[in-house]
Amino acid sequence: MTATITPMSGIKTARGDPELRRSDYRAAVAYYQGFLGAGIDRLVLVDNSNADLSDFEEMTKGQDCVFVSYQGPTYPPEWGYGYGEMELVQHAMDHAGQALGDDIVKVTGRYRVQNLAAMLKAIPRGDLGIDIRNRAQPWCDMRLFRFSPKGYEAFFRDVYRELKVSEHRLPPEMPLARKILGTSFSGLEVQTYHSVEPLIDGFRGNDGKNWLTGKERLRVFMRSLARPVIKASGAYPKPRPSSEAD
Repeated sequence: MTATITPMSGIKTARGDPELRRSDYRAAVAYYQGFLGAGIDRLVLVDNSNADLSDFEEMTKGQDCVFVSYQGPTYPPEWGYGYGEMELVQHAMDHAGQALGDDIVKVTGRYRVQNLAAMLKAIPRGDLGIDIRNRAQPWCDMRLFRFSPKGYEAFFRDVYRELKVSEHRLPPEMPLARKILGTSFSGLEVQTYHSVEPLIDGFRGNDGKNWLTGKERLRVFMRSLARPVIKASGAYPKPRPSSEAD
């Protein structure tokens, strides 16, 4: 679980109050506690705002949960959320790798995946399981993905440096998708499209809306209907042949 309890000064977010964000993370931890021993072996939350996590430790006492907090790097706000998110993942791999193990499911910490059991079945254990949609303009879902240490080194090591919105003028999901699809899959077990739509319950940082309300709920419903067909047809973004990959 990635976490930023106290957003960096200058970051634009509709969910900026630290206490409100803490309550979001606590609700998510409480939700995922129910999966310990039933799909999840260990719960690891990593915060990059140097926050006090003693209340999380108290609420999970006696369970296999690990909480890490560090002071993430200061960077221009215009670099965007992707830079901070993937730098946090790198810190977790470098400093909490033993706790993470060799089969890691990353979820944005304030979000609760309502169909987690179905998603864990739809994303098989391997080196990378990440959802990339839209063949014309590939877009990857950074909210939930699964990877191994080997997959991390192949696809994500130092990738946060390549996600600066001020350079690409694009959301980080787009250059990250291109990075993944442009990397050789040779010798790796990779899935880049899921047959199941994730049901994400939580408030978005950009506008404060819940992923499962209003127009977003309709989009989720339509994608849920289309996914099995798209998966079966193979009409989703594909990597370049190994000989052409970077």
